[in-house]
Amino acid sequence: MVDIDILLATCNGEAYIHDQLNSIIRQTFTNWRLLVRDDCSIDETPTILEEYAAQDDRIRLISDNKGRLGSVRNFEELVLRSSADLLLFSDQDDVWFPYKILVLKTALEKVPDWKRTPVIVHGDAMLADERLNVLRTTFVGSRPCKTGLATMLCSGYVQGSNMLFNRMLVERAVPFPSGIHMHDYYLALVNEAFGVRRYVSRPLMYYRLHARNQMGAVLLRGIIHKLYRKLTITNENISDVRAFHEHFGASLNAGDRKLIDDFMKMVSPDVQVLQKLHLFLAHPFFPLIHRLRYALGMIMQRIVE
Repeated sequence: MVDIDILLATCNGEAYIHDQLNSIIRQTFTNWRLLVRDDCSIDETPTILEEYAAQDDRIRLISDNKGRLGSVRNFEELVLRSSADLLLFSDQDDVWFPYKILVLKTALEKVPDWKRTPVIVHGDAMLADERLNVLRTTFVGSRPCKTGLATMLCSGYVQGSNMLFNRMLVERAVPFPSGIHMHDYYLALVNEAFGVRRYVSRPLMYYRLHARNQMGAVLLRGIIHKLYRKLTITNENISDVRAFHEHFGASLNAGDRKLIDDFMKMVSPDVQVLQKLHLFLAHPFFPLIHRLRYALGMIMQRIVE
């Protein structure tokens, strides 16, 4: 039986899929299975996948009649097809360092009782351009060292393509409820409330920025939009927190339940912007840096609008 299932959701990824598949095959830890589901690509991605699967029997292609599912449901389908105790998401355009799986697996197995409680172990990444020239040697830095649901509500420090998680988290969080926009963020929320998270503060992969995932802003308004997306809480975050609240609110401890309840009030469309800002700044259980980020984001929202 394989120790780890790697889940790769593809769609029109011919430009970079070779690099990612090669980086997975070159992992120093070898007892893995790669489950791939292509989401109706119209380029050469399916042909490339078939060529790799023919050369390595650890690569399994998922075929069904479900059509295009979108990123979240595509990954969900892969999770449901998985049978390993440990799982890894993979994007189609990154490049993993050879030791990535081994480092994450070693860190996870140091968590006491990891087979009986939800666990996520995640690492840092180097930001690179489309040719893998390094732009920054760190992506999230030391920020994920802070734990707690309040921190997770306000940030996306857990990078989906750079996290290893266990079967207990799958049993707790999957299938995904409707309304989920970011599968990795939703899993991180569930894990932060009910499980254990560990962070490996070293880069484990290249996170590739290119024309399809990078916004090049030149004008002042474009720059403000870019900063606004980074600094404030997005609609996608809010939607995922709402789904989390609806499914797990009754199971949370009293402190986390109050935290989520107040958060949902703060992001309610029925509350005026200045009232939201006052509420957010008034709550000490949100880290100061996130209260400042939210305040700046609200100001930028007024400028953008």
